[in-house]
Amino acid sequence: MTKRPTHPNIVFRRTWKIGAPDAESDERFLSTCFVDTGALEELRDCQEPRRIVVGRTGIGKTALLKQLQKSEENVIELQPEVLSLNHLSNSNIIKFLEEIDVHLDLFYKVLWDHVLAVELIRRKFDIRSEPTMNNFFDNILPNFSKKSMAREKAIAYLREWGDKFWTETEYRVKEFTTKLENDVKAAVGGQLSGVSFGVDAAKSLTSEQKGEIVRRAQEVVQKIQIKDLHSVISLLADSVFTDPQQRYYIVIDRLDEDWVDDSIRYKLIKALIEAVRNFQSIRHVKVVVAIRTDLLQRVLRKTMSSGFQDEKYEALYLKLRWTEQELEQVLDRRINEIFKSKYTSGGICFRDIMPKNQMEKTDSLGYIFKRTSRRPREVIMYINECIEKAEGRSRFTADIIRSAEVTYSQKRVTSLEQEWGSDYPSLRNYIRVLKGKASHFSYNAISEEEILNSIAQSLQQGDMFEDDLCVLGRKYISSTVAGDEVKDCWFTIMYRIGVVGIKPMPNIIVQWSFIDDAEIPDGYELQGMEFYVHPAYWIGLGISLK
Repeated sequence: MTKRPTHPNIVFRRTWKIGAPDAESDERFLSTCFVDTGALEELRDCQEPRRIVVGRTGIGKTALLKQLQKSEENVIELQPEVLSLNHLSNSNIIKFLEEIDVHLDLFYKVLWDHVLAVELIRRKFDIRSEPTMNNFFDNILPNFSKKSMAREKAIAYLREWGDKFWTETEYRVKEFTTKLENDVKAAVGGQLSGVSFGVDAAKSLTSEQKGEIVRRAQEVVQKIQIKDLHSVISLLADSVFTDPQQRYYIVIDRLDEDWVDDSIRYKLIKALIEAVRNFQSIRHVKVVVAIRTDLLQRVLRKTMSSGFQDEKYEALYLKLRWTEQELEQVLDRRINEIFKSKYTSGGICFRDIMPKNQMEKTDSLGYIFKRTSRRPREVIMYINECIEKAEGRSRFTADIIRSAEVTYSQKRVTSLEQEWGSDYPSLRNYIRVLKGKASHFSYNAISEEEILNSIAQSLQQGDMFEDDLCVLGRKYISSTVAGDEVKDCWFTIMYRIGVVGIKPMPNIIVQWSFIDDAEIPDGYELQGMEFYVHPAYWIGLGISLK
């Protein structure tokens, strides 16, 4: 066996880091230490259907999109927060229509189609001013395709909406929304008898008024120029983006941030997924979207009544996963980035600075990986803690790794609460039920009383948003549901967020939501299972290892 080289002059400093937890702050390492697991090539291939990058926070979605932008020439980045989509949630008319249950799903989808189509045309023909726009309409557009009804509809649509092609995207969002608002005013304004649009006006309507207004407003939405826009997309596919050597990409990230009010955010994301699927028909164009797993699950749950079928979109999902070997490559490249200015005679592997002895019957890197959800962010967080503890030394020791685990585990508990805070604002109370419990336990080891107490704490704190568990807790108090239903909901949440794994039967290995099914499969009986607390949270939750 070849002996690894040693580097006796390595001396760690506590200020050294192998990277930052978020991609935006990790530019130095992302540009030089990117590890491709095969996902980048899939995204670059416009014929490959997977284009919605799905994964939990910290798994590398943003890093992957940034690498796509660096590796391809024609990439358009659309940032949700600058699209002026808040204009929708601030619109009194949109609020009014939502309040009276007018179905605006079609409008939201067509809005995305409109924005994406215009962005592609702007980039393809470099439309930056009125003269370049006029050149497009006078000299380029007439040459597209053979004359047909669809071609004429497409050209008419572009002429109607293209008089400000060179302006920012947010202008087009406002322009498109204003058109709907004006059409709705014209169609239903007489029914309001002088009452202004808004949520209060919607609540004051009689049932007869509401029924008539919904009918008229729905007609306005249905008459949106969807056929003409479909002709535009067909025109782009057949006559514009036909060169396989010139691929175009639109990337959209940061959908989990505060870019629009939650009242319409989930519908807008569902509409975006629909639009991504629609643009598959343009063979040499790819709309790439990054979305957190928990946010996608939330969208599916909250829009299911609108006829959204996840099975139709499964082929679009590029689900990011990492093996331990790939994570080790990440560490090797990052440790070399730190030391490259000091050691030019050869590379250094991460195992060169790790303890030689095993820890808990595995090697020290395996010990660290076992305390992560196989996400680069968690591995980087753990190693940064180790480096800080190793100040003045040339390698890690088992004591350093265990000492770093204390801080790391506490931070992981906090990160988990932040990651899932939108779904479960009271997660801090729910997760504390595990405090002091064994590392694995049976269904009966957790009592209904403990769970109900955690719900009671949440209700006493007056959370504005009540999640599924709080709702069930209230029903239990009013004797409309049984205690085991509340208990099953708690176990489901603990599995979903990744703090607990399940062992359905003795001959099946422990399953985790971040590796196996994101939800507990239908048909599994929780009462017969064994449950395992993930090692990342042992110290942070004071888990007993006896």
